[in-house]
Amino acid sequence: MGYYSDQEQRSIIADNLTRFISLSQKDQKDVAIDLDINPPTFNQWVNGKAIPNISTLRKVAEYFNVGLSDIIDKYTDSDSNHNINPTNYELKMISAYRTSTSGIKEAVTKLLNV
Repeated sequence: MGYYSDQEQRSIIADNLTRFISLSQKDQKDVAIDLDINPPTFNQWVNGKAIPNISTLRKVAEYFNVGLSDIIDKYTDSDSNHNINPTNYELKMISAYRTSTSGIKEAVTKLLNV
């Protein structure tokens, strides 16, 4: 992690948002609506004109099922945690697991021997 100027930080966040939008196989407007964010405001973030506040950045990271650092830090091809591109089905499975009861999580854990 490095320290960036405001312009560099806007550019990094814009690049990461663009990448995660693409991976989600949704368009920018749909993501903005899903997040209950004004599409023109979201467009400013994607174009590096502005950046959201930290609580909104956390909301965006949660939406894409990634860590906050995946949104605010510079991406490199060598980042091993980014080399996995889950399908929409896999993302739905992750979301279902995260919102399931502890009993279901325990059963899944046993099934996977994790």
